[in-house]
Amino acid sequence: MAYFAGYGFNKAHSTCYAYIVYQTAYLKANYPVEFMAANLTSVMDKSDKLVAFISECKKMGIKILPPHVNYSTFEFGVQGENIIFGLGGIKNVGQGAIETILNTRKKEGSFESLFDFCKRVDLRTVNKRVLENLILSGAFDGLGSNRAQLFNTVEKAIEYAQQIQKEEGRRQIQLFDMETSVPLPPSIVHMEDFPYDKLLSLEKESIGFYLSGHPLNPYESKLKSLITSTSDKLPLIRDRRKVIIGGLLVQARKNLTKKQETMAYLTIEDLEGEIEVIVFPKCYKEYGHLLREDNILLISGIVKIEEFGGTYDEEEEEVRDKQLKISFIAEKIEEFQKEDATPDKGNDSNRIKSRHQGIHIKVLLDTMEYKQLELLKSCLHSQISEQPVYIHLEKGIEKRLVALGKDYWASPRCIEQEVSSLLGDKAVVWME
Repeated sequence: MAYFAGYGFNKAHSTCYAYIVYQTAYLKANYPVEFMAANLTSVMDKSDKLVAFISECKKMGIKILPPHVNYSTFEFGVQGENIIFGLGGIKNVGQGAIETILNTRKKEGSFESLFDFCKRVDLRTVNKRVLENLILSGAFDGLGSNRAQLFNTVEKAIEYAQQIQKEEGRRQIQLFDMETSVPLPPSIVHMEDFPYDKLLSLEKESIGFYLSGHPLNPYESKLKSLITSTSDKLPLIRDRRKVIIGGLLVQARKNLTKKQETMAYLTIEDLEGEIEVIVFPKCYKEYGHLLREDNILLISGIVKIEEFGGTYDEEEEEVRDKQLKISFIAEKIEEFQKEDATPDKGNDSNRIKSRHQGIHIKVLLDTMEYKQLELLKSCLHSQISEQPVYIHLEKGIEKRLVALGKDYWASPRCIEQEVSSLLGDKAVVWME
């Protein structure tokens, strides 16, 4: 019996694994977006594994959309042919805060601005730290202001919301239901958005990796011409083979050897993932001055592949399911010369800087009747949803930009004529 158990268990074990492989392969082939969304959710708290799955999504042609307070749930979700980032993947945003956001959105509808968001959620749960991380992750993108403006307006938004909640018992204010008795929110702090590199760096701090873009994107073509391998290809390379890699230095840990010589362990990030690089004392002595965080480096060296773990198969007399530890021993380090590289056109920085493309409508509230606002609302609601719509509300010196939800998106071919006939010179329509 004991002998059969050793034989029979292995067979059953192999059969179960084969069946699981078949199931996952079927799901990946037939439901790729749903399959990858579920995988991303399963490693939501492990940023290194998230990076690997996101890289796989990129190869499969699946786009990962940034988190958004109006569309994201706790988990990674499916939005058409894309995956939208889950709020649960944002650092310092706890489950209680997310439940508050989702419950408020479900009961009262989409959020229109940072001020609208703050006055509707429970600020005891969704505190300043939560708001800042939501903003830096991109969860408020498209709601009328850039990340730098929103980040520097958080305190004003909290104070305004606390005043509204105290004086009016959290009475909901609809988009076109503005009466003179309702105080308008304070002005957004007007300023340019964060520089591209800083915006991405802050985004990485909030979710653990780059999502909207990558500091290497502007130099991708030049880098590819200088390297011979990327992080995802290293497991396929023979042990002790020489290659050239390139990427961003995200971490450098110095260490002293027994001979009291300095060496270093580097974490290099390219567009496909991360690579651990070992810099021994001789190499460190020559190139240590280049090891500054956020520096883009070209490193020549040797791939080192070590096997560990696994289980012994008595029938086949071999070790199966072995794991690989891949590291890279540096021999030569060079600093990538950004000045010699022409930034690639069409990289992700263009998308970040052009967040408000769509139909823009300026509305002068001082000279407009409530009935006209209701007509505008009905007009937008009946349109074919082709382009995002942004409403510029002006009342005296107060100005407010509101990004409307998808229910109010419109067709640029029809909207200008209809709005002009409804509101005349009290509204201006243009495209960006």
